[in-house]
Amino acid sequence: MERKFIQLKTNYNNNYLYCSSNNKIILTHPIIYFFLQYSDAFLEDLVTNLKNNKTRFTDLKFEKRYSKRDILYYYEKYLLLKKNNYLNNIDISKVTKGRVNKENINHYLANSHQICFEVTDSCNLNCYYCAYGKLYNGYLKREGKDLEILKGKKILDFFSEYWDSPLNRVC
Repeated sequence: MERKFIQLKTNYNNNYLYCSSNNKIILTHPIIYFFLQYSDAFLEDLVTNLKNNKTRFTDLKFEKRYSKRDILYYYEKYLLLKKNNYLNNIDISKVTKGRVNKENINHYLANSHQICFEVTDSCNLNCYYCAYGKLYNGYLKREGKDLEILKGKKILDFFSEYWDSPLNRVC
């Protein structure tokens, strides 16, 4: 089967999908990661048989047992990714060509469309919909601390220098 995407798996067994259409890497649930291994025809048969109680997902090689509800839910998410071109053809040579160097890093820092940093770890990361919930391994222990305002300001000041530089082509 022709690969239409790049899948990544970390040392902590977190699964990611590289999307070339918007140059993003997204965290994917293990079920979606599993779906990416198979053809659409196989998945349609699997889901149809599952809905008709002819197949149990645990019959397939999988690390963990998932409910029928979870499988059907993530199949819909898989279809949504497909519909929104997250599973489109990519030229892997373009993705992997070149090396990481100071100029590239400075360019990407100066042209960041968005930054995200955690201002508190008071949250227990236990919500079903949370990316850090049940499907994310290896995050730091939650200690109920907040980010000091001066540290947050330092992060923003760091990026501001890049955003105000001639390297910035976004603004």
